[in-house]
Amino acid sequence: MGFEAILKENESHDSLMSIVRNRYSLGSKTSVVLTFNILAKMLAPTGLLPVPVDIATDSDVAMFMGVRLGYPDLAMFVTVGAEAVASYQFYCRSPFVIGGKSFLPEDASTAVEEKRPDFLSK
Repeated sequence: MGFEAILKENESHDSLMSIVRNRYSLGSKTSVVLTFNILAKMLAPTGLLPVPVDIATDSDVAMFMGVRLGYPDLAMFVTVGAEAVASYQFYCRSPFVIGGKSFLPEDASTAVEEKRPDFLSK
């Protein structure tokens, strides 16, 4: 299910989360992760799965809005609910919290990991 929303160029993360929670009728305690995936179109022919980019700060929102200028059909993905958010974070190898307990996927580093495909590092 998708919705369209009009965002201001200088939208803050808090106001974006309010828009999303309003659109999907979500309470303030419902777990939500916002992401986008600019590389999906570039990697489609190779068959590789691109890594999503989290939208968790004001600067992430600014980056999304900036990238969207060049790719007007760029979509924002909304992951909702504790189980779905925890699954997403587990597969991204990110720490996550369930019922007040913090979890770190097995073999994951506690250091911040840069989330970009290997071919971009070369």
